[in-house]
Amino acid sequence: MITQIRDVKNLKLWAKQILFWRDHLDVFIESYFCIRLKDTQKVVARQFGRCDT
Repeated sequence: MITQIRDVKNLKLWAKQILFWRDHLDVFIESYFCIRLKDTQKVVARQFGRCDT
């Protein structure tokens, strides 16, 4: 099986952005879906984003 690796422009910028969104999942949800989360939903979303299990 042959896998292809594509060149991704600004790979470091993409990696930095992904790390930010994972750490701040509540901010991602609000900006991507254009909705407003309640405070408790923000806490839960951020904990889900930071969970490693």
